[in-house]
Amino acid sequence: MIERKRKKMSPYKKVTGAGIVGGNSMAKRWKLAELKYKRGYTSDLNYGTEDIYHRILTLAKTLYSQLSEALTNPVFEKDYKEDNRENAFTLHSFITHNFYWELECSFAYFYRINYDFHNCPFEQEIMDAINRNEPYLPNCFVRTPQKPNCQELHRRVLQVQDKEHIYLLTENSDNLRKLAET
Repeated sequence: MIERKRKKMSPYKKVTGAGIVGGNSMAKRWKLAELKYKRGYTSDLNYGTEDIYHRILTLAKTLYSQLSEALTNPVFEKDYKEDNRENAFTLHSFITHNFYWELECSFAYFYRINYDFHNCPFEQEIMDAINRNEPYLPNCFVRTPQKPNCQELHRRVLQVQDKEHIYLLTENSDNLRKLAET
């Protein structure tokens, strides 16, 4: 019976005595959340959290691009939504040498925004945006101190991540979306 199952498997997956090598062991959490909560409070909260995440991300990119150090310090940004190689919980991540910003889906299927600062010149502006939105998104913003700090995390990430997700963020680059005039 085991041999029959092995023959029916995709030709792209290598079968060993221990099982399938290279198969996804865990589904993306956000996909499970969408399947489980198609309508209602959880799906509305998750949609709102993701929307606010990207709005504040745009603000952070705009503020960071105006710093003189943006020309010499690259940023890391990766959309993990369809990438299951590293983490089943993370949806998106943005890291500079003084700012950490990540969207994830928890075990309980709620989206959560993790953030941290390290001598960040635009910390107050980001915190103002978080504080404006926190009443509408209860328990969605979590300050998660990076050990030892954002600067060290940034250095390590740049060493191990693919170069396609690392770039310089300049004021007129394609990676920067301007804030809507309000």
